[in-house]
Amino acid sequence: MSKFKRVTSGLVGVAMAASMFTSMPFSAFAEDEAETNNQTYVYDDYEVSYQVTNSWGDTEVVSITLSNTGDSTIEDWMLYFDPNGEVQYTTDCQQLTTSDGISYFKNSGYNADVAPDSSVTFGYAVNDCEAVPESFTLCQKRGTKTDGYTVSLNVNQSWGDSFSGEIVIQNNTDTAIEAWELTIDTNFTITKITNSWAASVTELEPYSYLLKGTYTGTVAANSSVSLGFIGVKDGEPEISSYSLTEVQVDADYVTLLHCYEDWENLPDTDGDGLPDLYEQLIGTDAAVADTDQDQLPDGYEVKTLNSDPTNANSLDVTQNDGAYDSDKDGLSNYEEYTLGTDPLTADSDHDGLSDGDEVNTYGTDPLKSDTDGDDLSDGDEIALGLNPLVVDTDGDGIPDNEEKIEQSLSYTEEDTTTPIREVTLSFCGTGNISSTTEITPVDDNVFVSNVAGIIGKPFQFTSSSVFETAEVSFYVDTNCLDEVTFDNLGVL
Repeated sequence: MSKFKRVTSGLVGVAMAASMFTSMPFSAFAEDEAETNNQTYVYDDYEVSYQVTNSWGDTEVVSITLSNTGDSTIEDWMLYFDPNGEVQYTTDCQQLTTSDGISYFKNSGYNADVAPDSSVTFGYAVNDCEAVPESFTLCQKRGTKTDGYTVSLNVNQSWGDSFSGEIVIQNNTDTAIEAWELTIDTNFTITKITNSWAASVTELEPYSYLLKGTYTGTVAANSSVSLGFIGVKDGEPEISSYSLTEVQVDADYVTLLHCYEDWENLPDTDGDGLPDLYEQLIGTDAAVADTDQDQLPDGYEVKTLNSDPTNANSLDVTQNDGAYDSDKDGLSNYEEYTLGTDPLTADSDHDGLSDGDEVNTYGTDPLKSDTDGDDLSDGDEIALGLNPLVVDTDGDGIPDNEEKIEQSLSYTEEDTTTPIREVTLSFCGTGNISSTTEITPVDDNVFVSNVAGIIGKPFQFTSSSVFETAEVSFYVDTNCLDEVTFDNLGVL
């Protein structure tokens, strides 16, 4: 009787008796330290490269490269991640904290913007780093500034209907206004910018303009910037209304990112699995568990299904997200939600049967790989013609996992130049041979590879099935034997 055997066998060009023997165990390879210290994180429209460039004692020097892979400029970048250690100093960036005391990294001003297909690199030194960061997230947002500033118009000189003037943005706070954009409504037309280095101007519609800071994109604390222009007036020039936006850290988002693993401890009014704070950010109703009424709670859509909780048809315009079958396993997303199966994995319990087949065809548990608990997976029992709901299918007193069944497994060689084209192992044994057994070509084996007259590659057989005897068949392409005749072949 054989169990948990690993054997190696090959064909040689001499007459030999067949024999089988146990080979040496496989070696375990240590994780490549270089790969651990160099990571790339890919996201929509940007990616981040992490590299440890130097180290001494408990200190590591880390270089981070933020690359813009999207179509729009990343303005005034700010990046949240956990350095997993105590940061000693930074280069080409600032480490700041939100009002909640959560740290994030921000540009140094001169490297604030990242154009498409461009990148910025910054670094820091960290002590006692426990692990590489799990993720990197851009955490800046553009928001409307409601107070702390004024916008004024100065008319410098007039001639006929034309005049020269300047629009002045005054920052009355102790905090800089960054990456500002100003929308104004006027009774005059701007025809020319006289200091284009200060800002760009876009006409939204007649007498309505968008001004965007360029080299003066930051209005320092308690300071001002001005945009000079030439205009055409009809009466006394004036700005009738204005609105200023700026880029700032999204502190609420940073809090959510930092507390992601503890979301259940944050207020969740509707009990949908999303904190009220996050619902405010994404526009869902914090008082309604299923904002878009697609039968799926908002939290399930965000954290499990990756669908849009504000749009009932975000996955397919022809049906709502609950009715859609994301993983094509025969169960709708709503059914997967109620059953607790993975809506993005066709075989949640990895037993070889799709969730839909388990529920609709076989009556097995899609969350339990061995429904009847007989140590054979549901998929293996179906493959062997056994009943996955009964421990002893034929009622002979022998549980299914101990039944010996005639079966075989074949390996086909893709290399058409080698003489051995196919190897088949057959036995009457326990378990499903496709799950318990492997046939693997071996490129280098000290017991076989150096034997004179070896034909093709040696093969290694590994099985956890219980069987008395096994038969190995080699299918040989005689056209590849060169000077060796088929009758002189033997098995080592």
